[in-house]
Amino acid sequence: MKAGKTVESDGKTYNPSDYMGATQKGAKVIVSGDNDSPDLLADDVTDLTLLIHEATHTEESMAKLDYQSRHSTAAKVSSFAEEANIPALILTHISPRFETDAEIIAEAKKHYSGNLHVAADFMRLTISKNVLTIHQSEL
Repeated sequence: MKAGKTVESDGKTYNPSDYMGATQKGAKVIVSGDNDSPDLLADDVTDLTLLIHEATHTEESMAKLDYQSRHSTAAKVSSFAEEANIPALILTHISPRFETDAEIIAEAKKHYSGNLHVAADFMRLTISKNVLTIHQSEL
């Protein structure tokens, strides 16, 4: 039936149109871990509902490192998400050198106008009809 074909069983005929509604487009989500080049995802973000991506650094904190980090900055990820027209972005894997998420959020907001969040332990979310809703964790 799923393929649109009529099924016969025990002498009865079952037509797909009697049991199936219109095809509904589902949500598309990408979760990306350590990745200093978010543009590597460019071929996969068409019709993306949500990108969850690490943003370990700000541009300022990255510039102060004395080694080559293989992590992204909030600016790099949020610029990519904006250019790709991704409606919702959750940043994760924030460096512990930041006491709060304020610097990460401020940098991301300079480059991204969509639905922006920073991941939190026990964060719950739902996507219904391609609308992202974040639920506060209850601990």
